[in-house]
Amino acid sequence: MERYRSLPFSVHPRLPAGVWQIVLALGTGMLVAFSVIVATYYFEKWKLAVGLVGGFAFVLMTMWRPEYGILALVGLTNGLVSTNWLPLLPVGPFSLHLQDIVLGLLLLLWGVRVTTWPGYARRHTPLSLPLALFLGAIVISAANGIALHQLDANTVLRRGRCLILWIAFFPVLDLVRDRASLTRLLIGLWGLSMVLAVGVVFRLIYPSFMPFLLPVDVESLRTMGTEITGVSRVFQYRGGTVLYAMIPVTLAMLAFREGLQFWQKTALIGLLILFLNWLLFSFQRSLWLTTMLNGGLLLLLISGKPRWRLVQALLPLVVLILLCGILYWHLAPHSAERLVYGLVNRFSSLGTDVTHRDDSVTWRIVETKYGMASFLRHPLFGIGIGNEYRPPFEREIWWNEFGLRWFIHNSYLWLAVMMGLVGLVPFLALCFLYVARGLAFWRTIADASLRAVYLGLTLGFLGQMISNIAQPTFLDGPPQHIYPVMMALNEVILHITRQERAG
Repeated sequence: MERYRSLPFSVHPRLPAGVWQIVLALGTGMLVAFSVIVATYYFEKWKLAVGLVGGFAFVLMTMWRPEYGILALVGLTNGLVSTNWLPLLPVGPFSLHLQDIVLGLLLLLWGVRVTTWPGYARRHTPLSLPLALFLGAIVISAANGIALHQLDANTVLRRGRCLILWIAFFPVLDLVRDRASLTRLLIGLWGLSMVLAVGVVFRLIYPSFMPFLLPVDVESLRTMGTEITGVSRVFQYRGGTVLYAMIPVTLAMLAFREGLQFWQKTALIGLLILFLNWLLFSFQRSLWLTTMLNGGLLLLLISGKPRWRLVQALLPLVVLILLCGILYWHLAPHSAERLVYGLVNRFSSLGTDVTHRDDSVTWRIVETKYGMASFLRHPLFGIGIGNEYRPPFEREIWWNEFGLRWFIHNSYLWLAVMMGLVGLVPFLALCFLYVARGLAFWRTIADASLRAVYLGLTLGFLGQMISNIAQPTFLDGPPQHIYPVMMALNEVILHITRQERAG
C-alpha cells in the first residue's frame, strides 16, 4: 500500500483529516488543562465547572480515541505542566491526582472493552507475567510496610502511588489496536517531545515565565562542591525521560528511512539538535555516557545502506556544530570559555580520584552502605514502600531537616530495600526481557519507520537501565509512565506487524 512520505514515519492514506483530528484533540486537552490550573488558583468551586465541562469532554474523547487519553497521561506526567499546580480530588483521608484519574479512566475503558466487546481479546506477550508479578509485589510491600513496620497508610500510598503507574502497560497494549491508532499515538509523542525540547530553550531564555507550563529548573552548574558561574544547568525532571528516549529513535529514523525529502531530513536533524541541546545542558554524566553508548550500539547493529545513510545525515550536523562553536567563541569568548570549562570539568569528574571528592558521589556511597545493610536484614520482602532505611544524620537533627531517608539514587538498590527480592527479581526480569525482545525482533519489522521506533525505544530503555544505577527514574515520580508506554508500544508494533504479515 502506498503511504505518504510527508512525516518521519509511515501513516494512513487519510492523513489530512487525521492530523486535524489530532490537532483538535490536543488543543482541546491543553485548553482544559490550562483551565483547570487557572480555575484551581483563581476561582472558587472550580471542581464543578471544570469537572462537568472538561471532564465530560475528556471522557468522550478517550472513549472515541483511547490513544488521545494515553497522550494526555504521558503529557501530564512528563513535563507539559507542573504537577504541583494540578488539582487534587479529596477521597476520604486520601486524595487523587489528575493523572491518577486519567489512568483510572484508561484502565476502566480497557476492562470494559476486553470483557464485553465481541472479538476484543487481550493481547498476549511474555512481558505480562513479570509485570504482573511486580505489581503484585507492590501490594505485598505496601501491606508489609503497614502491618509489620507500622507505617502510616497515607505515607505508603503517597510514596508508592508512582510505582502503580507501571500498570499503564496493559491499557496501552490492548487499546491501541490498529495502525491508524498507533500512528496517531506516535505523532503525538513526536509532537510532545518537540514541545518539551523547545521548552528547554525557552526556559534558558525566560526561566521564570509562567512556571506551571513546561517546568524546567535552571541554575548554575555545580561540580565537586564548586559552583561554575556563567554556566546554566537545566533540570527537566519530568520530560527528560521522553527526550532521552527520542534521541536513539531519531537516529534510527535517519538510518532506516529511505528517500527522505530535504525538509524531512532537516526536520529530523532539527529535532535531534533540540534533544542534544537538552542533553548537553542537563550536565548529567550518566546520560551523556549512555547516549554515546546507544549511538555506538546502533552503528554496530545496523550495516550497509542504513549505516551509510546515518553517517551522511550526521556529517552536516557535525560541521554545523563546529561552525556554531567557532562563531560562538568569537562573539562571546568569555561565555564560550566558561561553557567549555564546565563540560571539561564534568567529564574530568568521572575520574576515580576526582569523583571521590564529588559530594554527590559521596552521598551515593553513604546511601549504598545503609541500603545494603537494610537489604541484608530484610532480603525477601524488604522494609515496605516509603519506609526509612537509615537513621537521621546529625545535620538533619540539628537543622530539623526532613531528609530523604527513604530515597536512594540507585533504582535497583532502592527497589531491593523497599520490596526485597520479591519485587526486584520480577522487575529485573521485565527489563531484561523487554530489551532482549527488542534486540531480537527489530529486524522483523518491515516498515522502516516502525522499525526505527522499535529499535530506538529499545536502545533508549537500555541506556536508562544503566543510568538508573545513579538516577532512579524507574521509581521516582510520575514520569515513570513513559516506561510502560515504551514497552507497550514495542509490543503493539510487533503485534500489528505480525498481523499485517499474516493477513
